[in-house]
Amino acid sequence: MFILGITSSTIKPIPLTKDVYSSGYRQPNSKLCSKVNHDLLALMMVTSAPGNFVDRQSVRDTWGTLVNRSDIVLGFVIGVTFNENYEEDLENENKIYGDLIRSNSVDSYKNLTLKSLSILEWASTYCRNAKFLIKTDDDIFINIRRVLKFMENHNNSSRMIFGDVAVEWTPERNERSKWHLPKHSFESDILPNFTRGAIYVITRDIIDDLYITALETPFLWLEDVFVTGVVAEKLGISHKKIGTVVLNNKFLFKYHCKLKEITAIYEVEALDKIDYWRVLENSDKKLSHTRWWRILGVCDVTQTTRTSGHPVLPW
Repeated sequence: MFILGITSSTIKPIPLTKDVYSSGYRQPNSKLCSKVNHDLLALMMVTSAPGNFVDRQSVRDTWGTLVNRSDIVLGFVIGVTFNENYEEDLENENKIYGDLIRSNSVDSYKNLTLKSLSILEWASTYCRNAKFLIKTDDDIFINIRRVLKFMENHNNSSRMIFGDVAVEWTPERNERSKWHLPKHSFESDILPNFTRGAIYVITRDIIDDLYITALETPFLWLEDVFVTGVVAEKLGISHKKIGTVVLNNKFLFKYHCKLKEITAIYEVEALDKIDYWRVLENSDKKLSHTRWWRILGVCDVTQTTRTSGHPVLPW
């Protein structure tokens, strides 16, 4: 097990990723993809922390409901926890939903690269019948119908990573930053082009290459930069923008009429996921936050439902 913890006073040589990655699974849930006997359009893998049950449930209740399609599989990837209460809760949760995958690496923010590698390993080992691998997080709201349509339109793509592409970004050298990347970990002052970790989609034909090459590459804790940037660049893999990916905040609500044009929203709480989903599904159920109704006028909504009196969203 490995937890990365580097300070200015404890600088050590950067190890190869294979020297810090623990392959295999405490709970592989290996039959998740083999439940179907045909090719899948997508394997959707959601990284999640052990205690994030509410976030996982909000995914299951919103965009994750599309797993009812026979060509989609959804799994939540969770690392090792030493909290006995979490362990018991996770066991019970998996008995109910059967969608948890438990990797062998300690679950921590600094170990997200190891969690992403466990996704690649799992897809390579247990789900070779999926045309695309979607990697996302449990605080992301995905306009899943838009993403699935995008994949259907790119069904013949090869050696490609789709996502929110970051071009010629500079590494964060501020030690106080959440994304601090010290010079000894990454010397260049320009990051390789990468797709941000909120959501990225990988074509089937590069999963094995990414996993094998990553193991032989010096470890970098920023998982999106490492997997879709450093490793992808070694392999000559191309990137393509998947659509609009935005931050969730109070200003986003005034754009709710544009939700169908947004691909994904990151840093989304559970109640917001439910509200976004109801808007996308054109539901007349009461939304969780009254602020939605206060700003509906922005969209010039003039109609109301006959039964509830609530405004009808204009799409």
